[in-house]
Amino acid sequence: MRYRLKKWLLCVLTMTLVGGASSWAAIQDPQGVQTESREEDNDNREEENEGQEAGGQRSENEGQEVGGQRSGDEGQESAGQPTGDDGQSEDSQATEENQRSGAGQPLGDDGQKENGKPAERGQEGKNMSSGLPDWLSEDSILMLAAGFGAGLAAALAVFGIRSMIRKKKRDKKNASGDRKGGQKMEGDSCITERVSGKRGTAAETRAVRLPAPASMPDAAKGTVGTVHHIGRRKSQQDTFGVNPTNAGLLAIVSDGMGGLADSDKVSQRAVMGMFQAGNRVSGDSGENPLFEMLSMANEQVLDMLGEDQLYKSGATLLAALVCRGQFHWVAVGDSRIYLYCRGHLFQINREHIYKQELVQEAVNRNISFSRVSTDPQRDRLVSFLGMGELKYIDGSLRPVDVKQGDKLLLMSDGIFNTIAEQEIIWILENTDNAAGAAALMEQKVMQADNPKQDNFTCVILDF
Repeated sequence: MRYRLKKWLLCVLTMTLVGGASSWAAIQDPQGVQTESREEDNDNREEENEGQEAGGQRSENEGQEVGGQRSGDEGQESAGQPTGDDGQSEDSQATEENQRSGAGQPLGDDGQKENGKPAERGQEGKNMSSGLPDWLSEDSILMLAAGFGAGLAAALAVFGIRSMIRKKKRDKKNASGDRKGGQKMEGDSCITERVSGKRGTAAETRAVRLPAPASMPDAAKGTVGTVHHIGRRKSQQDTFGVNPTNAGLLAIVSDGMGGLADSDKVSQRAVMGMFQAGNRVSGDSGENPLFEMLSMANEQVLDMLGEDQLYKSGATLLAALVCRGQFHWVAVGDSRIYLYCRGHLFQINREHIYKQELVQEAVNRNISFSRVSTDPQRDRLVSFLGMGELKYIDGSLRPVDVKQGDKLLLMSDGIFNTIAEQEIIWILENTDNAAGAAALMEQKVMQADNPKQDNFTCVILDF
């Protein structure tokens, strides 16, 4: 921003100076040099007139002295008349000489000449008599102001046109971005972010649109959707629940382990134990309360099974606790938690299967990497409720922020083992709410016609 401001100030200053320079060139006096030479001529003429006056005065004095001597030589009787004649004649002669030489008239002539040229000098240098140069005259100042104003107006016009072009490009880019995202950003909020300018210029601040804060999912509004189907199995071993608790809205999915005895009871006990713990635990501390709830639920499962039934029955567990535009999560087993955000689907938990341990062993050079994908036990669960002490637990250490339009999915393997993630994204983008997405998801799983279709369950929370 600072760089752009400097650039426009320089442009305005340059164009203003260009306009002023044009006006300055127009008002320059081309007769300036002649005026100085004219003043030198006048000074010379004044010196010449003074010399002529001094010469005329000396001639007159000499004439009077000559007349006086001639009167003394001729005598007293004839002294009055001839002297008067001679005096008149000498005086007339001196006067004529003075008139011819210009000794008596020059000042008057010069004065006439000086006063007779007001049109030549008075108009060209009318401000010189008051001590001001010509460029400070009223006409010159108005012309300079007009030039500067024209330059400033041109700079502002360029600035306005450039701003309109940039705004149209920015609006077009935003419109294309919204179409590409495939989402309607209603009630968007704005924040500012600092981005580096090009080629090391100063950073600038610009506005960035973000979705509005999320609202609490509500089944009555269709923003809570559930899928729960037996598939092609003889019994339903999946259990789920969505209910408010003291700490917020709690959503749980538990997948009973097929092939083990009473896995349906383990999943039911796990979900029930989580809800019971949810009414005892408060989320005000800022820590993830789901860890404490999981501990209580696992304890209830172990009490139900007894020591002799450990590893003979078990279930996975997913849980999400939503409160004030944020959620915490916890996961044990191979079920998945997905977060859908602006056209992308993110799995946020690990799957606790033997393959994870094989990868770790291969990284530490204890086994070959080829064994990771070929070991027949790679999909075996290594952490689940019912095994006693839990080996692996995934969960959030701080709350996850969500915005309007985001979706949270808690899903058993009966869904993601049948339909691909891209199809799940398509379902979420082509339905109005979570309830519609859940109905279409169940339809797509059944249309896949998997002969070994497992129980499948999913809870969708639409923010």
